[in-house]
Amino acid sequence: MDDKLPGLQGIELLERLKAKGATLPAIVLTGHGNIATAVRAMRMGAIDYIEKPVHHDQLLAAIDRALEIDKAYADILSRRQELAARYATLTQRELQVMNLVAKGASSKAIASMLNISQRTVESHRAAVMKRMGANSLSELIHAVMELDRPQDQ
Repeated sequence: MDDKLPGLQGIELLERLKAKGATLPAIVLTGHGNIATAVRAMRMGAIDYIEKPVHHDQLLAAIDRALEIDKAYADILSRRQELAARYATLTQRELQVMNLVAKGASSKAIASMLNISQRTVESHRAAVMKRMGANSLSELIHAVMELDRPQDQ
């Protein structure tokens, strides 16, 4: 987008888009660049701030970066949605077990905390691993951390 649009400045447009939750990467083009405006643009989510005249190679490189960033964000969003769907299938007891496992509690300790048998904990733990699509404890912990992370990160 051009920084000096008629009626609405490019940075103002970025601010409005960000306020509405838009995630599309933006490239700001300007004929009147300054450091303060460039910093403001980057804080609003611009991935590049390019002064005119712009060489086509520079613009194409910025567009390539924007597309890579957009794809990476879409992949992260898709992964989070998949994890949230899996998480929604867990029973209340499985959620308790998963959260305690993620905090590092042993099956024996979990059994004591929840007043159930260690074998029952192991059964719930296996169900959690399967439903969450985790092949290891490490994968399960990463999934829990991903679900706890705010959406804009």
